[in-house]
Amino acid sequence: MSGELASRAPVVPVPTYVVIPVKNRLDLTRSLLAQLAAGGGYDTVFVLDNGSSDGTKEWLQVQRSPRLEPVDAEGLGIYDMWNLGVRLARARRRVCNIAILNNDLSLGPGCLIRLAATLRNQCDLWVVSPNYDRRPMPASGVEYVRVTYKGRGLAGFAFMVRGEIFDGLSFDGAFTWWYGEDDFIARVHAGGGRIGIVGAASVEHLGGGSQTVRYTPDLLAAIERDRRRMWRKWGHL
Repeated sequence: MSGELASRAPVVPVPTYVVIPVKNRLDLTRSLLAQLAAGGGYDTVFVLDNGSSDGTKEWLQVQRSPRLEPVDAEGLGIYDMWNLGVRLARARRRVCNIAILNNDLSLGPGCLIRLAATLRNQCDLWVVSPNYDRRPMPASGVEYVRVTYKGRGLAGFAFMVRGEIFDGLSFDGAFTWWYGEDDFIARVHAGGGRIGIVGAASVEHLGGGSQTVRYTPDLLAAIERDRRRMWRKWGHL
């Protein structure tokens, strides 16, 4: 294709799909959906309902539209829910942006649009999170990280990832909670990708959402099993 013809070729936009795992707390889910509708920057929201009993399921069915799809995810662990959301998004378009969000968030102006613009600006940037702690940013507007939220890195409660990287990746559903994100970060870096915090995109994690962890003895034991699994796979945490 000549340079002139190439310059005239239409640029096909990369769609953004949103994945929101929920279980009860309809108030938070409604608030986040309203924020997304006001801010724009997405094609479809998939709300993965993990067995809600507070009217969430019924409300979502009434609200169903081409831009909002409720999905039955009862009984799935968090990483299996994320994988389900990825499959749903990639079934629409392999090359896409996939935003995975908790429902207990307050999104800054144009959050998804700014995340998507930064994600697609550099070919080796595979995953981004918004600036959740108002940190000062470098001149580039992106702080590259190699760890999770525990070390002020990737925030599992709000991040966006390139859909096409899941040709060879997935979230490890054998993990219960924390270390599945550490494992994913290690696999992204092993594949040559980078992860960044985007200064122009802001979010506040309100806490107390329907997928917020409660540290019961059983969960603490599961986290310890996850820690050991992470060490066996990678030799580090």
